[in-house]
Amino acid sequence: MVRPARSARPYMPGYGTLPATERTGLLPWSWAEERLISSRNYWVVTVWPDGRPHAMPVWGMWHDGAFWFSSSKPSRKSKNLGVNPRCVVTTEDAANPVVVEGTAELLTNVKDIAKLTSPSCWRSRTRSTRPITRSKCSTPP
Repeated sequence: MVRPARSARPYMPGYGTLPATERTGLLPWSWAEERLISSRNYWVVTVWPDGRPHAMPVWGMWHDGAFWFSSSKPSRKSKNLGVNPRCVVTTEDAANPVVVEGTAELLTNVKDIAKLTSPSCWRSRTRSTRPITRSKCSTPP
């Protein structure tokens, strides 16, 4: 089941963040999406089979409401995502971070891969011939 992207206020007691019910101080999703689109370097956090977190920097892109990146099948992050598709993606900007929680899926459809490796999609970004993983931007209810 694919859920549409949605943003939510983080729960950060003691940091002065107002409850979501007060609806003040919220940044619009467009603010987050601008940073996701302009980023080239991200951190992907997956989970080892024993439950330990695994964080790795990756090159990727935000496209059509999802984070896209490539990885070799024997890599630790690919193995982790194959067992547990839950993941976290963050931009590299610690001063204005965007954190996205969701699930990943391995893309094998040739049309999807061709679309993502086309110059019009990547603009001036590096093309990849490795398997593409799409990390859907959806937050559990």
